[in-house]
Amino acid sequence: MSSTSERTSPRARARIGAIAAALACALAAASASAQGGDEAARVRARELARGATAEYNLGRFEDALRGYEAAYEVFPAPQLLFNLGQCHRELGHHERAIFFYERYLAEMPGAPNAATVRELLAETRATHERFLAAEATRADEERRLREAQEQRALAEAQRLEAERLEAEQRRALLEAQTAQARGPEIWEEWWFWTLIGVAVAAAVVIPVAVTLSQQPVLPMGSLGVIDLR
Repeated sequence: MSSTSERTSPRARARIGAIAAALACALAAASASAQGGDEAARVRARELARGATAEYNLGRFEDALRGYEAAYEVFPAPQLLFNLGQCHRELGHHERAIFFYERYLAEMPGAPNAATVRELLAETRATHERFLAAEATRADEERRLREAQEQRALAEAQRLEAERLEAEQRRALLEAQTAQARGPEIWEEWWFWTLIGVAVAAAVVIPVAVTLSQQPVLPMGSLGVIDLR
Protein backbone atom coordinates (compact mmCIF):
# COMPACT_ATOMS: atom_id res chain seq x y z
CA MET A 1 0.00 0.00 0.00
CA SER A 2 1.13 3.56 -0.59
CA SER A 3 2.28 5.74 2.29
CA THR A 4 -0.03 8.22 4.03
CA SER A 5 1.91 11.17 2.64
CA GLU A 6 1.37 9.87 -0.90
CA ARG A 7 -2.35 9.36 -0.39
CA THR A 8 -3.26 12.53 1.53
CA SER A 9 -1.13 15.22 -0.04
CA PRO A 10 -2.61 18.76 -0.16
CA ARG A 11 -2.53 18.60 -3.96
CA ALA A 12 -4.71 15.49 -3.92
CA ARG A 13 -7.18 17.14 -1.57
CA ALA A 14 -7.30 20.23 -3.76
CA ARG A 15 -8.04 18.04 -6.76
CA ILE A 16 -11.06 16.40 -5.24
CA GLY A 17 -12.25 19.72 -3.89
CA ALA A 18 -12.19 21.12 -7.40
CA ILE A 19 -13.96 18.14 -8.91
CA ALA A 20 -16.53 18.17 -6.11
CA ALA A 21 -17.34 21.79 -6.90
CA ALA A 22 -17.56 20.99 -10.60
CA LEU A 23 -19.78 18.02 -9.78
CA ALA A 24 -22.12 20.18 -7.74
CA CYS A 25 -22.36 22.70 -10.56
CA ALA A 26 -22.99 19.96 -13.13
CA LEU A 27 -25.71 18.39 -11.04
CA ALA A 28 -27.28 21.77 -10.33
CA ALA A 29 -27.31 22.68 -14.01
CA ALA A 30 -28.77 19.32 -14.93
CA SER A 31 -31.36 19.66 -12.21
CA ALA A 32 -32.55 23.01 -13.60
CA SER A 33 -33.42 21.44 -16.95
CA ALA A 34 -34.62 18.06 -15.65
CA GLN A 35 -38.20 16.94 -15.36
CA GLY A 36 -40.03 14.59 -12.98
CA GLY A 37 -38.11 11.62 -11.57
CA ASP A 38 -34.79 12.62 -13.16
CA GLU A 39 -34.85 15.92 -11.30
CA ALA A 40 -35.53 14.22 -8.00
CA ALA A 41 -32.69 11.74 -8.66
CA ARG A 42 -30.27 14.58 -9.43
CA VAL A 43 -31.25 16.46 -6.30
CA ARG A 44 -30.77 13.35 -4.18
CA ALA A 45 -27.43 12.55 -5.86
CA ARG A 46 -26.24 16.11 -5.23
CA GLU A 47 -27.12 15.82 -1.54
CA LEU A 48 -25.33 12.49 -1.22
CA ALA A 49 -22.28 13.85 -3.05
CA ARG A 50 -22.08 16.87 -0.74
CA GLY A 51 -22.19 14.61 2.31
CA ALA A 52 -19.54 12.32 0.84
CA THR A 53 -17.27 15.29 0.08
CA ALA A 54 -17.58 16.44 3.70
CA GLU A 55 -16.56 12.95 4.85
CA TYR A 56 -13.63 12.98 2.42
CA ASN A 57 -12.39 16.34 3.69
CA LEU A 58 -12.49 14.94 7.25
CA GLY A 59 -10.35 11.98 6.18
CA ARG A 60 -13.15 9.46 6.57
CA PHE A 61 -12.53 7.85 3.20
CA GLU A 62 -14.58 4.69 3.73
CA ASP A 63 -17.64 6.82 4.53
CA ALA A 64 -16.91 9.09 1.59
CA LEU A 65 -16.64 6.08 -0.71
CA ARG A 66 -20.01 4.77 0.40
CA GLY A 67 -21.56 8.20 -0.11
CA TYR A 68 -20.24 8.60 -3.66
CA GLU A 69 -21.32 5.04 -4.51
CA ALA A 70 -24.83 5.79 -3.24
CA ALA A 71 -24.92 9.02 -5.27
CA TYR A 72 -23.81 7.21 -8.44
CA GLU A 73 -26.47 4.55 -7.96
CA VAL A 74 -29.12 7.27 -7.69
CA PHE A 75 -27.82 9.23 -10.67
CA PRO A 76 -24.73 8.03 -12.60
CA ALA A 77 -23.02 11.38 -13.20
CA PRO A 78 -19.58 10.74 -14.80
CA GLN A 79 -17.94 13.22 -12.40
CA LEU A 80 -18.65 10.77 -9.57
CA LEU A 81 -16.30 8.26 -11.18
CA PHE A 82 -13.38 10.56 -10.47
CA ASN A 83 -14.41 10.96 -6.84
CA LEU A 84 -14.70 7.20 -6.47
CA GLY A 85 -11.20 6.86 -7.88
CA GLN A 86 -9.90 9.40 -5.38
CA CYS A 87 -11.46 7.54 -2.45
CA HIS A 88 -9.96 4.25 -3.56
CA ARG A 89 -6.59 5.90 -4.03
CA GLU A 90 -6.67 7.30 -0.51
CA LEU A 91 -7.58 3.86 0.84
CA GLY A 92 -4.69 2.24 -1.03
CA HIS A 93 -6.98 0.34 -3.42
CA HIS A 94 -4.76 1.04 -6.39
CA GLU A 95 -6.41 -1.26 -8.89
CA ARG A 96 -9.86 0.13 -8.11
CA ALA A 97 -8.57 3.69 -8.33
CA ILE A 98 -7.03 2.98 -11.73
CA PHE A 99 -10.31 1.46 -12.88
CA PHE A 100 -12.37 4.54 -11.94
CA TYR A 101 -9.84 7.03 -13.35
CA GLU A 102 -9.91 5.16 -16.66
CA ARG A 103 -13.72 5.05 -16.66
CA TYR A 104 -13.88 8.76 -15.95
CA LEU A 105 -11.53 9.59 -18.83
CA ALA A 106 -13.44 7.23 -21.13
CA GLU A 107 -16.74 8.96 -20.38
CA MET A 108 -15.33 12.52 -20.23
CA PRO A 109 -12.23 12.60 -22.44
CA GLY A 110 -12.51 16.37 -22.83
CA ALA A 111 -13.07 17.11 -19.14
CA PRO A 112 -11.37 20.32 -17.86
CA ASN A 113 -9.32 18.25 -15.39
CA ALA A 114 -8.46 15.47 -17.87
CA ALA A 115 -4.73 16.28 -17.76
CA THR A 116 -4.78 16.19 -13.97
CA VAL A 117 -6.59 12.85 -13.97
CA ARG A 118 -4.06 11.40 -16.41
CA GLU A 119 -1.30 12.52 -14.06
CA LEU A 120 -3.05 10.88 -11.14
CA LEU A 121 -3.53 7.75 -13.21
CA ALA A 122 0.18 7.55 -14.00
CA GLU A 123 1.10 8.13 -10.35
CA THR A 124 -1.33 5.47 -9.15
CA ARG A 125 -0.06 2.95 -11.68
CA ALA A 126 3.52 3.57 -10.54
CA THR A 127 2.49 3.21 -6.90
CA HIS A 128 0.67 -0.02 -7.69
CA GLU A 129 3.72 -1.41 -9.47
CA ARG A 130 5.88 -0.60 -6.44
CA PHE A 131 3.31 -2.26 -4.23
CA LEU A 132 3.32 -5.41 -6.37
CA ALA A 133 7.12 -5.47 -6.35
CA ALA A 134 7.16 -5.14 -2.56
CA GLU A 135 4.58 -7.93 -2.26
CA ALA A 136 6.67 -10.16 -4.51
CA THR A 137 9.77 -9.46 -2.39
CA ARG A 138 7.86 -10.20 0.80
CA ALA A 139 6.48 -13.45 -0.64
CA ASP A 140 9.98 -14.48 -1.73
CA GLU A 141 11.37 -13.75 1.74
CA GLU A 142 8.58 -15.77 3.34
CA ARG A 143 9.28 -18.65 0.96
CA ARG A 144 13.00 -18.55 1.78
CA LEU A 145 12.24 -18.46 5.50
CA ARG A 146 9.84 -21.39 5.18
CA GLU A 147 12.40 -23.41 3.22
CA ALA A 148 15.09 -22.64 5.81
CA GLN A 149 12.78 -23.80 8.59
CA GLU A 150 12.00 -27.01 6.71
CA GLN A 151 15.71 -27.65 6.15
CA ARG A 152 16.45 -27.10 9.85
CA ALA A 153 13.64 -29.48 10.79
CA LEU A 154 14.98 -32.11 8.37
CA ALA A 155 18.52 -31.72 9.71
CA GLU A 156 17.25 -32.12 13.27
CA ALA A 157 15.32 -35.27 12.35
CA GLN A 158 18.43 -36.72 10.67
CA ARG A 159 20.54 -35.88 13.72
CA LEU A 160 18.09 -37.62 16.06
CA GLU A 161 17.99 -40.70 13.82
CA ALA A 162 21.79 -40.84 13.71
CA GLU A 163 21.93 -40.61 17.51
CA ARG A 164 19.37 -43.42 17.81
CA LEU A 165 21.35 -45.70 15.49
CA GLU A 166 24.57 -44.93 17.31
CA ALA A 167 22.93 -45.76 20.66
CA GLU A 168 21.68 -49.09 19.27
CA GLN A 169 25.15 -49.92 17.99
CA ARG A 170 26.71 -49.10 21.38
CA ARG A 171 24.14 -51.25 23.16
CA ALA A 172 24.73 -54.19 20.80
CA LEU A 173 28.51 -53.88 21.27
CA LEU A 174 28.14 -53.75 25.04
CA GLU A 175 25.94 -56.85 25.04
CA ALA A 176 28.47 -58.71 22.89
CA GLN A 177 31.36 -57.72 25.18
CA THR A 178 29.40 -58.76 28.28
CA ALA A 179 28.56 -62.14 26.77
CA GLN A 180 32.20 -62.71 25.79
CA ALA A 181 33.41 -61.86 29.28
CA ARG A 182 30.85 -64.18 30.92
CA GLY A 183 31.69 -67.16 28.71
CA PRO A 184 29.29 -69.55 27.03
CA GLU A 185 26.15 -70.65 28.84
CA ILE A 186 25.88 -74.31 29.87
CA TRP A 187 23.43 -75.05 27.06
CA GLU A 188 25.96 -73.72 24.60
CA GLU A 189 28.51 -76.46 25.53
CA TRP A 190 28.67 -79.59 23.33
CA TRP A 191 28.80 -81.97 26.24
CA PHE A 192 25.56 -80.56 27.67
CA TRP A 193 23.57 -81.71 24.68
CA THR A 194 25.49 -85.02 24.65
CA LEU A 195 24.37 -85.71 28.18
CA ILE A 196 20.82 -84.71 27.30
CA GLY A 197 20.90 -87.16 24.39
CA VAL A 198 22.24 -89.99 26.57
CA ALA A 199 19.62 -89.32 29.23
CA VAL A 200 16.82 -89.33 26.69
CA ALA A 201 18.08 -92.57 25.16
CA ALA A 202 18.31 -94.18 28.59
CA ALA A 203 14.80 -93.05 29.46
CA VAL A 204 13.51 -94.85 26.36
CA VAL A 205 15.63 -98.05 26.53
CA ILE A 206 15.09 -98.92 30.21
CA PRO A 207 11.26 -99.04 30.12
CA VAL A 208 11.40 -101.10 26.94
CA ALA A 209 13.75 -103.61 28.59
CA VAL A 210 11.54 -103.86 31.66
CA THR A 211 8.48 -104.43 29.54
CA LEU A 212 10.12 -107.18 27.56
CA SER A 213 11.29 -108.88 30.70
CA GLN A 214 7.71 -109.06 31.95
CA GLN A 215 6.25 -110.75 28.83
CA PRO A 216 4.64 -114.22 29.66
CA VAL A 217 6.41 -117.30 28.39
CA LEU A 218 4.22 -119.67 26.43
CA PRO A 219 4.52 -123.40 27.32
CA MET A 220 6.47 -125.48 24.91
CA GLY A 221 4.82 -128.43 23.28
CA SER A 222 1.52 -128.03 25.03
CA LEU A 223 -1.82 -126.52 24.17
CA GLY A 224 -2.59 -125.69 27.73
CA VAL A 225 -3.68 -122.35 29.02
CA ILE A 226 -1.32 -119.50 29.89
CA ASP A 227 -0.59 -119.24 33.57
CA LEU A 228 -0.35 -115.55 34.41
CA ARG A 229 0.28 -116.02 38.12
